Amino acid sequence: MSGTAWEGRSGSAGAVRSQRIGADIQYTAAQRAYLAYGDHLRDCPVCAVDGEVCVTAGDLWEAYRAAEEPTVAP
Repeated sequence: MSGTAWEGRSGSAGAVRSQRIGADIQYTAAQRAYLAYGDHLRDCPVCAVDGEVCVTAGDLWEAYRAAEEPTVAP
């Protein structure tokens, strides 16, 4: 998955400033699920405006929790 990242760059008088750069970012399944949940909360009219949690948000949260659980080898 590609995305953006921040990198420190030297500025004038030795000051360091952040510059946004393109980067290939590899997210874990749990990170992808959490990002999907956060994006939904921000964009959903029920979750973002009403302050409630809709069914889709609940499903995305459960997907995140399932992806976060460690797998146990038999």
